[in-house]
Amino acid sequence: MPYWINWLIIFLTHSVSIILMACSIMWLLLSYRTRGFSNNRTRGFPNAANAKLLRSFILCQSWIIVWLVGQLLEVNANTLLEQTIAINFTYLATVWFLGPSLLLFSLNFTRRNLPPLIKGLLFVPGAIFYGILVTNREFYFSRFELGLYEKAAGFFIAIGSVYLYVAVSLLLILLRSRKAYPKKRRQMGLIGLVVALPFGVHVLSMVFSQTDYTPYAFSVSAVLILVAIAKYEFMNVIPAALNEIVYGLDDPIIVADHQEEIIFINEAAAALFPPCEEIQPVKIGTKTMAIRSTYLVLAVGTTYRINTVISPKEADQEVEYRSTTQDVISVTQDGLIKALKPGNGSIIVSNWDKPFTLRGH
Repeated sequence: MPYWINWLIIFLTHSVSIILMACSIMWLLLSYRTRGFSNNRTRGFPNAANAKLLRSFILCQSWIIVWLVGQLLEVNANTLLEQTIAINFTYLATVWFLGPSLLLFSLNFTRRNLPPLIKGLLFVPGAIFYGILVTNREFYFSRFELGLYEKAAGFFIAIGSVYLYVAVSLLLILLRSRKAYPKKRRQMGLIGLVVALPFGVHVLSMVFSQTDYTPYAFSVSAVLILVAIAKYEFMNVIPAALNEIVYGLDDPIIVADHQEEIIFINEAAAALFPPCEEIQPVKIGTKTMAIRSTYLVLAVGTTYRINTVISPKEADQEVEYRSTTQDVISVTQDGLIKALKPGNGSIIVSNWDKPFTLRGH
């Protein structure tokens, strides 16, 4: 492929990813201001947790944009110094900040709190790896030339630490989604896909291809984020303290979203409804039970299958077959009759509310 075509493809894919991510950030900021999710106590619930979630999301998106901009600088580098600066700029995001920022976002999204000191320590491994990159390039690259560099063991160690953060982030979302109500579970599943897709593609690109397809995955992820914002109300989450404050109140409380889906119900409200096992289905009565033949003559040893048609279709379609003379004629539960010896006999065909008798000899 000619160089200029490859350059154009990289420029377009990276630019589209950057624009889509910037749009998702702007859309979230507008939603945050117009829907009353801010800490302003005169508008909606004062929800500091949503503010933290928004900040951590913007932080993740910003470092991904830094990553993509750094890659654009790499393909446009004309000297070894420019290439070095571009790689240092790219790895500032990928090696140092992106993994911990993603983990902080997952912690905020799943409503898990860590002490500030622990949060700060999350960035220490990346800082060490980045310091080694700046001071000892041979640790990362066994060969470093303009437009060509070969990765050494240090690169894979540093990237492996980033993917450890990614794995923990996905695990947090997965564990929390198991306990979430359906709409929240779909929202979490979509966000989990947003996190997993680009990093999964990045791993596959490193293993199976010389071309990095990660920017394409980031474009798809950016679209999925917009879907999460528009369809599943990514920022419209219930405050973490709601369970503790509301669940134990004596007054029944049911919370629904603007789509009239119940997203929370406290213990007092749940007591108004019977448990699921106490709810009995409504039974529809049988109007007719049709059988092709009501009187049969069978030779000993021959069989005949009863064909029973029950109407309406909503009525109980489970049919029970019972022989009144089991020594003369037998019948299976699926309606297969067999003549055992000479004589007369009857088969009772019934569902829960309508019996029918089939006679034969």
